[in-house]
Amino acid sequence: MDTVPTVPVLLALLTFPLINFKSPPFFTKFNILDTVFVMYLLFFTFSKALECDFNVDIWNEASPNFAALYNLKFPALTGTLALSYFIHNAVLTVLRNQKNPENNARDLSIGYALSAICYIFTGFTFYSDFPTFRSCIAVNFLNNFGSGDVLSAAAQVFLLFQMITVPPLLIYLIRAQLSYLATGDVYPGLSYVCLLNLGIISIAVLFAIFYPYVSSILRYVGSLSLRSHLHLHPAMHKLFFD
Repeated sequence: MDTVPTVPVLLALLTFPLINFKSPPFFTKFNILDTVFVMYLLFFTFSKALECDFNVDIWNEASPNFAALYNLKFPALTGTLALSYFIHNAVLTVLRNQKNPENNARDLSIGYALSAICYIFTGFTFYSDFPTFRSCIAVNFLNNFGSGDVLSAAAQVFLLFQMITVPPLLIYLIRAQLSYLATGDVYPGLSYVCLLNLGIISIAVLFAIFYPYVSSILRYVGSLSLRSHLHLHPAMHKLFFD
């Protein structure tokens, strides 16, 4: 059996019942399980850093450890940065259901700080300790390790759990915003929610099967999302609310 097209379908079938819940706290509390994976990922990265040691050479371009300080392709990262900016509106959807909204600023600051620490630590540590050419780094950095690596295999298992816990929250954020825009209610009814979720998850499955390039998807989606913020939303606000 070809697992490439079947794995996204199986994950979709597994998560579809979870994404139809009405209660917002369910999604945020369910997503707490993802914290376990993040903690293990940090441990995994640190352990591999101890094994490989520091492998960066910024002077000798012929060295397999050469890491350029500047690359003309850096604008490709702006799409990902744009998506990071756009995701702020999704955060507002989560904070809207806070029990103590007066703590939103504090909680959001802590959340962003912890996220930044995790991304910087994992990215810098793995990149600087990678033992050969940087062009060999896979999009999913766990794929750089062989199947016989026990820690890597465990990380892949945790990644599977992450794929189960994260999509329900992300789809809830999309569903809540689209539903409120179309009907004025974040949960118009079970049949409506199931139909909308089916459409959203179908798009995700099709991309996972036919275009499984996460970095490119992040760049393109981020660029389009930020463009809507910069150009479409101000015009619509002027047209409908002024």
